[in-house]
Amino acid sequence: MSNYYRDYFEEATAQGFIPKIKFREIIISAEVGCKKPEEEIYKIAEDWSGFSGSEIFFIDDKKENLFTASKFGWQTFLFDYNNPEKSCKEIGKILL
Repeated sequence: MSNYYRDYFEEATAQGFIPKIKFREIIISAEVGCKKPEEEIYKIAEDWSGFSGSEIFFIDDKKENLFTASKFGWQTFLFDYNNPEKSCKEIGKILL
């Protein structure tokens, strides 16, 4: 789920900014007509993924996006781009 504009996701992946992972669903705000932190994009994520509430672990670098996710009962994590190694270690601990 991203607030990227059309075609940016592919470009960012090609440049190595996004890991080359085979995602089951990719929600691009420009393609669905809403963006984070609007509630509608979170509803779309639940519908498309088939998961809801605490089944979802949502990582974002903006608190306002986490706030909306929390309203849906999602587990959230604030990613710190100033210290990505620490954030990745913390995520690893949560997921293991």
